[in-house]
Amino acid sequence: MAAYRDTERKTWYCKFRYTDWTGKSRWTTKRGFSTKSEALRFEMNFKDQSKGKADITINALCDAYLQDRKAQGKMQSYITVKRIIDKHIRPTLGEFRLSVITKRTIREWQNHLLEYKNPVTDSKLSENFLRNINRQLSTLFNYAVRFYDYPSNPLHVVGAIGKRKHSQTFLTIDQFRQLLAAIPDDYYSLVFKILFFSGMRVGEFLALSLKDFNFEKNTININKTFVHYDKSITTPKTESSARIIAMPPTIMQEIKKYADSLYECPDRLFDATHKKLSWNLKKYLNAADLPPISIHDLRHSHVSYLIHSGVPITTISKRLGHKSPQITLNTYSHMYLESESDVANLLEKEVKTTAETALHDHTLTNKSSRL
Repeated sequence: MAAYRDTERKTWYCKFRYTDWTGKSRWTTKRGFSTKSEALRFEMNFKDQSKGKADITINALCDAYLQDRKAQGKMQSYITVKRIIDKHIRPTLGEFRLSVITKRTIREWQNHLLEYKNPVTDSKLSENFLRNINRQLSTLFNYAVRFYDYPSNPLHVVGAIGKRKHSQTFLTIDQFRQLLAAIPDDYYSLVFKILFFSGMRVGEFLALSLKDFNFEKNTININKTFVHYDKSITTPKTESSARIIAMPPTIMQEIKKYADSLYECPDRLFDATHKKLSWNLKKYLNAADLPPISIHDLRHSHVSYLIHSGVPITTISKRLGHKSPQITLNTYSHMYLESESDVANLLEKEVKTTAETALHDHTLTNKSSRL
């Protein structure tokens, strides 16, 4: 291995020969490293990726996995995964080779995460986020098993950390009416109505164009999503996310009235941003003296409303754009548990009514027999 000084740019670069995936020998050059060791590390990781063997560094495995993820998946998902890997996996495990990773290594990494504190807020990582980081490392090991002949995923033995959050914050229908009463702006009143009564994701809402609304059938066609980091429009989150949502006619008429009031209709009918929607929701929640929730929690509010209204899980699942009802159940099982108390109260009323009716009939029977 060799690294060279670029005297003109005052940086380091590496130039080396490698064997590509077809078996051909090739040369490559990579510039812009601030130190010689960085250039040498890049060469080592690059060559490790091309070997296809288990004795590569975690950094090289991450590079290969992210390259594959970027080509195969959605950009927004790739960026989220990359942030987790770069911040919580590479710094502590990056220099380790797969061949020396032990169950004890993984446990020490997990303990490090459990003790980690945000340097700004001095707060620990949430249970949900711990679970996501752990799951991401497990995905990396599964990738190594599949493509680098790694014998097995050590996390299957060590186990996970972090717990799934079994509850989301949401507004009841009465609280949502209270929120609307505190909003003087017709635009945001309409925006929050659409999100609450449709259950669509915020990115799906921000991507809507006028042609996605069918005002005769009172439906909205979900067929794309808005990516906030580069303000681009792309395909929906999953294939099942493409769907048609039936909406209340009154809200559809409000949308039509809003569209007709525009001098020139933009490509995105609601030309806002996630940040602006979040800021205004927070402002109006404070004005209405309601607990804070996120924009995405309006989707949870929609689900809660449907569950407690007795809508079948299959219908809710299709409306949300989930691949299967099981995903919906896994995500909102706690809401079904909460609704059990409603069922019990309903049955209690029926039991009391039945008992009162039976007592009344028995009394009438006794009176008639005495006569």
